Amino acid sequence: MAQQEAQNDAQRPADCAEAKVMAEAPAEERPTTVLADDAGAVEAPQAGTAPLPQPAAPSAPGAGAPAPGADAGDTALGRRIVRLRRAVVALAVVLVALGAGLGVLAWQVHTLSTEVSGLHAQIATIRTSISEMAAEDRDDEDASDLRAADLIDIIGESWANAQRILTARDIDPADLTLITDDGGAVINPANWTVTLVADLDEPGQVAVYLRHDSWSFF
Repeated sequence: MAQQEAQNDAQRPADCAEAKVMAEAPAEERPTTVLADDAGAVEAPQAGTAPLPQPAAPSAPGAGAPAPGADAGDTALGRRIVRLRRAVVALAVVLVALGAGLGVLAWQVHTLSTEVSGLHAQIATIRTSISEMAAEDRDDEDASDLRAADLIDIIGESWANAQRILTARDIDPADLTLITDDGGAVINPANWTVTLVADLDEPGQVAVYLRHDSWSFF
């Protein structure tokens, strides 16, 4: 007992000295005790030591997160806008393609119209050429056809003398139609006189009317 009391007496001055030092120390250097929500007493760290990590306070449910309904509405609106943009782009492409097609069609129609006009002009030219050629052919035929007017100068001549005149003009007397006044055959051309020349219905055919002289038997 006496020994125990002696030790307590020796310890008291040391405790008093420690309490005095702690009382004189600054507030930030004094050891403090922090109580956690769900834990016991935790001794604060001494000066010069790293602070201990503190448990984060639980956040309220749904704090800082967007409302599900608002997020869904924004997403649907964004999709509609994207679809609308795509539809506008597709419509613009269709309009451009349609305009290009109409331009090509108009150019083809213009080209076809030009070709048709040129074809009509060619047809008109061909028709004109055919008409001119036909007219020239008719003129040539008319010029080559023998007419009674070309034989007026043989009227009054004997048929023998008329034959010599026709031969000199490259006219074959055999191509003429002889019509005698008595219906007889011409045996001696010197005994017949040309009284008339006339055109027949067939082009180029001329009739020569002959009179049989009374003093001749043939």
